[in-house]
Amino acid sequence: FRADQAGTVTVEFVIVIPLLFWCFIATYTFFDAYRTDYVNSKASFTIGDQVSRERGIVVPAYVDGLGELQQMLVQSEDGVRLRVTAFNYRKDDDSYRVIWSGGVGETARSVGAKIDDIKDRLPAMGENDVHILTETWLDFSPADLVGMGDFTLYEPIVTRSRVGRICWKASPTAPDNTALC
Repeated sequence: FRADQAGTVTVEFVIVIPLLFWCFIATYTFFDAYRTDYVNSKASFTIGDQVSRERGIVVPAYVDGLGELQQMLVQSEDGVRLRVTAFNYRKDDDSYRVIWSGGVGETARSVGAKIDDIKDRLPAMGENDVHILTETWLDFSPADLVGMGDFTLYEPIVTRSRVGRICWKASPTAPDNTALC
């Protein structure tokens, strides 16, 4: 019985096929996760570049439109959040100061702009240079065949303002002299 080799191909097939199937599913799942992260990153860069070129006054409806743009770019309706923050640097006390911040999605609005949390990741800036911090969050739910659970992709992007100051009004009906610049 020990020397008989009949049926070994079948046994090897039964052992190897589930492993090959799992490898195929895992490869697809990891590729999809990296692709989704890449798309979220490019959406952050696009939104940051758009805001950095803004010449008018930014209002909450504009930021809501940026949220719709993010949804279109990442092709997702679920778990899309965005926060746009204008900030500058003060050389005298080596600190970053938030000028204004607006967000889409409850998490982005409730957390508020926390520049100090990512201070070590910010670029070197000149005195009173205005930069735009674009933060995007995207919930990702992979196929649960490889042991990867749900997680949130977070992408902070810093873009230098191309037009100087970018102003914010909390209400479009408020006078222009009440805008934060």
